Amino acid sequence: MMVCHGLWNNTQRVVQYNSEHLLLNARLAKSEVDFSGDNWIFRFCDADGGLIADGSVPATRRQPTADILKIALQMGLRSLLDLLRAPCFKLPVVNTRRQGDVCNHVCTTYTACDKPLIRSATDSDLIAVREPTYAELDFRITFVQVLKDIGFIFMRPTPL
Repeated sequence: MMVCHGLWNNTQRVVQYNSEHLLLNARLAKSEVDFSGDNWIFRFCDADGGLIADGSVPATRRQPTADILKIALQMGLRSLLDLLRAPCFKLPVVNTRRQGDVCNHVCTTYTACDKPLIRSATDSDLIAVREPTYAELDFRITFVQVLKDIGFIFMRPTPL
C-alpha cells in the first residue's frame, strides 16, 4: 500500500479531476524534463514558482543483474517472477484527508509499461526535494526506476 501525499499536476484539468473524482489533494505545477547529453534533467515548480524538486539522473538502458538479484533476495524468486510475468502492477493508494473529509479513501491503481528497469542509485544521481514540508524529511535516493511508455489507471476511491 502507498500513501499519496503531495501531488502536483501540470494542467488545471488534471488537478480538478484528481481533486473532485479521486479525492486527492492535487495542486498545479509546472514541470520541465529534458534529455541532455546522457542525463535526464528535471525541475518541478508549484504554481507560484516555488521549487518542489530538481535534479539529473543518468540514462539507464539495460537492467543491471546485481540489482535484480538484490530484489529477488528481498521479494523471493517466485514473487519476483510472478511480478515480471504480470501484465500490470496493482497497488492500493491511500489519500490524505482533505478539509471536511471524515475518513481516508483508497484507490486501486494499475501500472503497465514497456521494459521496466530498476537500478541502485549512484553518486551521479542528483535528486533534491526542495518543497519545505518534504525537504525537512531528508529523503535519500536508493533506487532509480525507469518506466518507458507507462500506462497508469487510478480507480475511483472507496472509504477506508
